[in-house]
Amino acid sequence: MQEIKITCPHCKAGLSVRNSKNEPMKTIVCPNCKSSLRVKFPTPKPAADSEEGATELPKQRRPVQQEDEGHTVIGGNVVNTRFALQYEGKTYPLHDGVNTIGRQSASATASVQIATADRHLSRHHAQIEVVRLPGGVARVKIRNWQNANKTYVNGAELIGEETLILKNGFRIKMGGPEVTFVAITN
Repeated sequence: MQEIKITCPHCKAGLSVRNSKNEPMKTIVCPNCKSSLRVKFPTPKPAADSEEGATELPKQRRPVQQEDEGHTVIGGNVVNTRFALQYEGKTYPLHDGVNTIGRQSASATASVQIATADRHLSRHHAQIEVVRLPGGVARVKIRNWQNANKTYVNGAELIGEETLILKNGFRIKMGGPEVTFVAITN
C-alpha cells in the first residue's frame, strides 16, 4: 500500500491519501472544503537520482519512446548543450530556469512566445524548466500553466499540476500548435 501527502489546492489543507489498490490515479473529496481532487500516485523508479515533483507517465498513458532514464541528456557534459522548441521552421531557445511558453501577442508576457494565430495556444500556456544537475546532466520538465486549454506530450495529456520530464524529440501539443523539444549540442 502506498501513501502520499498532498495539499488541497483550494483550502490548503494537508491530506494523506492511501493507494490500497495500486491505482495510478484516484479521485478523492477534501474533507475540509469538499472539493473533488484527482490524485496521481508516483510511479516507483529504480533510479537513485529521482527528483521530487517530476513523475513519469503511468503505463497506460506512457508514450512509446527510447530509453527512460528520466534525464534529457545522459552523461557527457551538457554545458554546451542548448535546449529549444521548434515550430514551423522556427527555433525558440529555452534559457536555464523557468520558461513560460505562450502565444505571441502584444499583451503576452511569456518568455517564449510562439508565432501563431491559433487562439487555442494560450498567452501563458505551459512552463518548461531547464535544470543543470551535477555530473554533466540536464533535466528539462514541463507542466501545464494556469489555463483551460490542454497540453499533450507525445499524445499524453498533462493533468492538473502534473510535471513530466522532456527528452530530445518529444512533441508538445499546446492547443492546436504542436512544437518539438530539441537538445542542440555545439
